[in-house]
Amino acid sequence: MGKTYKALEVSEMMKSVGVKHNMKTCSMLINGFIYLKDWANAFSIFEDVIGDGLEPDVILYNNIIRAFCGIEHMERAILTVEEMKRRVIDRPQGHFCP
Repeated sequence: MGKTYKALEVSEMMKSVGVKHNMKTCSMLINGFIYLKDWANAFSIFEDVIGDGLEPDVILYNNIIRAFCGIEHMERAILTVEEMKRRVIDRPQGHFCP
């Protein structure tokens, strides 16, 4: 449990000195918070991705869809799937992307 929060602390420190995140670091943080059922931090990081002008990839979308399902917001999960289908071009095999 402590490793995910330590990772968030390091992430914030990196941002404070101008180091930009990529999809992999954001996905790992979101996935860690989903595992802990810390939905607020998972959604906060996703909002940071959007706010920073990054384009979510299919892995990041999968993680946030899992978060919506975890809190039983199925309508929002479906809307996010629709958004992903409109926006994501690269769709690696083995990931949910109808």
